[in-house]
Amino acid sequence: MIYIHNKLMTSWFNNSRNFDNDYTLSEMNINLNSPVYVTGKMSYNGNVALNTAIGAVSDVTLSGGNLNGNNAVIYSKFGDINIDESQA
Repeated sequence: MIYIHNKLMTSWFNNSRNFDNDYTLSEMNINLNSPVYVTGKMSYNGNVALNTAIGAVSDVTLSGGNLNGNNAVIYSKFGDINIDESQA
């Protein structure tokens, strides 16, 4: 049996920036070019250009503007993925 969490972690989050708590970023324009993994909840509020992988153990929320993704991965181990952008 394949355990997808381990496969995603080794494939997409191998060289990621890791945060041990909840992580929130609110800015007008957010450009993500390197992977980010959080052991709590993750929230981005603004226009998000997602060119990499983002993940969290709990909920992942993208809100407040436009979402543009290129080769992007949005992952939540145990939580929900909420995308509330005006254009996604």
